[in-house]
Amino acid sequence: MVIIHKQTRQRVVADRFNTDIVFDAKSQSDALNVDVIPVIGGWTDQTGTGGPPTKQQLFFAGIADKFFGTDVWLERASLSQLDNLGNRTETTRQRQRRIFMDLKNQPNF
Repeated sequence: MVIIHKQTRQRVVADRFNTDIVFDAKSQSDALNVDVIPVIGGWTDQTGTGGPPTKQQLFFAGIADKFFGTDVWLERASLSQLDNLGNRTETTRQRQRRIFMDLKNQPNF
Protein backbone atom coordinates (compact mmCIF):
# COMPACT_ATOMS: atom_id res chain seq x y z
CA MET A 1 0.00 0.00 0.00
CA VAL A 2 1.34 3.47 -0.88
CA ILE A 3 0.74 6.26 1.62
CA ILE A 4 1.34 9.96 0.93
CA HIS A 5 2.45 11.94 3.96
CA LYS A 6 0.44 15.18 4.01
CA GLN A 7 3.13 17.51 5.30
CA THR A 8 6.17 16.43 3.27
CA ARG A 9 4.26 15.07 0.22
CA GLN A 10 6.44 11.98 0.52
CA ARG A 11 5.32 8.59 -0.71
CA VAL A 12 5.87 5.66 1.64
CA VAL A 13 5.32 2.01 0.83
CA ALA A 14 4.04 -0.17 3.68
CA ASP A 15 2.61 -3.63 4.05
CA ARG A 16 -1.18 -3.72 4.20
CA PHE A 17 -1.13 -5.52 7.56
CA ASN A 18 1.32 -3.17 9.35
CA THR A 19 -0.03 -1.15 12.25
CA ASP A 20 2.61 1.60 12.28
CA ILE A 21 5.68 2.81 10.38
CA VAL A 22 8.66 5.10 11.08
CA PHE A 23 10.60 6.80 8.27
CA ASP A 24 12.99 9.72 7.67
CA ALA A 25 11.48 12.98 6.46
CA LYS A 26 12.68 13.85 2.95
CA SER A 27 11.30 16.94 1.28
CA GLN A 28 12.61 19.97 -0.57
CA SER A 29 12.36 22.19 2.50
CA ASP A 30 14.98 22.01 5.25
CA ALA A 31 12.37 23.17 7.75
CA LEU A 32 10.43 19.92 7.25
CA ASN A 33 13.50 17.64 7.16
CA VAL A 34 15.09 18.47 10.52
CA ASP A 35 14.18 18.75 14.19
CA VAL A 36 15.67 21.71 16.07
CA ILE A 37 16.89 20.69 19.53
CA PRO A 38 18.09 23.06 22.26
CA VAL A 39 21.65 22.31 23.38
CA ILE A 40 22.21 22.06 27.12
CA GLY A 41 25.81 21.21 27.91
CA GLY A 42 28.26 19.25 25.84
CA TRP A 43 26.88 16.57 23.54
CA THR A 44 28.05 13.86 21.15
CA ASP A 45 25.83 12.22 18.55
CA GLN A 46 26.12 8.88 16.76
CA THR A 47 28.52 10.29 14.16
CA GLY A 48 31.05 11.36 16.80
CA THR A 49 30.57 15.10 16.33
CA GLY A 50 29.70 17.21 19.31
CA GLY A 51 29.29 20.66 20.72
CA PRO A 52 31.04 22.89 23.24
CA PRO A 53 30.73 22.20 26.98
CA THR A 54 28.35 24.21 29.17
CA LYS A 55 31.05 26.47 30.62
CA GLN A 56 32.13 27.59 27.16
CA GLN A 57 28.51 28.16 26.11
CA LEU A 58 27.83 30.36 29.13
CA PHE A 59 31.06 32.32 28.67
CA PHE A 60 30.22 33.24 25.05
CA ALA A 61 26.43 33.36 25.52
CA GLY A 62 26.01 37.06 24.75
CA ILE A 63 28.15 37.05 21.61
CA ALA A 64 25.94 36.62 18.56
CA ASP A 65 28.58 37.63 16.02
CA LYS A 66 31.81 35.78 15.17
CA PHE A 67 33.51 39.09 14.32
CA PHE A 68 32.63 40.71 17.68
CA GLY A 69 35.51 42.73 19.11
CA THR A 70 37.72 42.52 16.01
CA ASP A 71 38.80 45.23 13.59
CA VAL A 72 36.36 43.94 11.00
CA TRP A 73 33.50 44.32 13.49
CA LEU A 74 34.52 47.96 14.08
CA GLU A 75 34.15 48.52 10.34
CA ARG A 76 30.50 47.31 10.55
CA ALA A 77 31.00 43.83 9.09
CA SER A 78 29.12 41.00 10.74
CA LEU A 79 28.99 37.24 10.53
CA SER A 80 26.11 36.01 12.64
CA GLN A 81 26.17 32.48 14.00
CA LEU A 82 22.86 31.34 12.53
CA ASP A 83 22.03 28.06 10.82
CA ASN A 84 20.00 27.67 7.62
CA LEU A 85 16.71 28.03 9.55
CA GLY A 86 17.76 31.16 11.46
CA ASN A 87 18.42 29.52 14.83
CA ARG A 88 21.55 30.30 16.86
CA THR A 89 24.15 27.57 16.39
CA GLU A 90 25.49 27.92 19.95
CA THR A 91 22.19 27.08 21.62
CA THR A 92 20.49 24.76 19.11
CA ARG A 93 21.40 21.85 16.88
CA GLN A 94 19.60 19.99 14.11
CA ARG A 95 18.96 16.30 13.58
CA GLN A 96 17.16 14.28 10.92
CA ARG A 97 13.42 14.25 11.54
CA ARG A 98 11.79 10.85 11.93
CA ILE A 99 8.07 10.57 11.24
CA PHE A 100 5.84 8.06 13.04
CA MET A 101 2.58 7.13 11.31
CA ASP A 102 -0.17 5.04 12.83
CA LEU A 103 -1.57 3.01 9.93
CA LYS A 104 -4.63 1.74 11.80
CA ASN A 105 -6.44 4.99 11.06
CA GLN A 106 -5.42 5.23 7.38
CA PRO A 107 -8.08 4.44 4.81
CA ASN A 108 -7.55 1.27 2.76
CA PHE A 109 -7.28 1.84 -0.98
